[in-house]
Amino acid sequence: ALLALALMLVTTTDPLLPSVQHQWLRSALLQLPTGNQIGFDLSVGLLSGIFMYYLVVRLPEWQRRHRLRLNLQTSYELCRLQCIHVYLGCLAHAYPGELPVELLDRQRFRVYFSDTHSPNQQKWDAVANAMTDERIRALVVELELLREEIHFTLSLVDVQDVQVFGFFKSMARTLHRTKSWTPDYDSVKHFMGFLWSFHTGWDWVDGYQDHDPIALYIASI
Repeated sequence: ALLALALMLVTTTDPLLPSVQHQWLRSALLQLPTGNQIGFDLSVGLLSGIFMYYLVVRLPEWQRRHRLRLNLQTSYELCRLQCIHVYLGCLAHAYPGELPVELLDRQRFRVYFSDTHSPNQQKWDAVANAMTDERIRALVVELELLREEIHFTLSLVDVQDVQVFGFFKSMARTLHRTKSWTPDYDSVKHFMGFLWSFHTGWDWVDGYQDHDPIALYIASI
């Protein structure tokens, strides 16, 4: 595009602007000895083609990618929010209406559910003990909906970053495995470990992270 623009300026028959009449640009923009009209026509055609390409192809692609990214971000937040409603329902029949939104913050979530619920029992342990088949199904439904949104996004967006693509494929497989978890002790233990990591960003390698890795990967799509 820059070369085409330079060629167009060199080959044009229009006079130079007064602002560049006495500057070094005047010598740089001297016309070629021959073929100026052909070069001008070619450069204008090339610039027009580039403009149309970005207008017809690149701009709609960027808009579609933006919509899909926003949709996945919304689905991720909604999944976490609905899961938090289930956790709070395990602890009490009623809770402040603004609390689930507050617990979307990872640090706030970790502090709240690490707090004492009863003697020798943290709130997260109380949530695990209150897990029933119905509550597990409710959580699995939310996670499955998020998995479908991930598949939908990956099917429409060409994610060229291998690390980002691999992360979402791995996450989709992990979410799919949640469908097989049951209310027995071992399943609930693994399930709650996964959910704790899902909400707090904890992993075996880096521990607790200051940022939300899932949100960052979504933003990089």
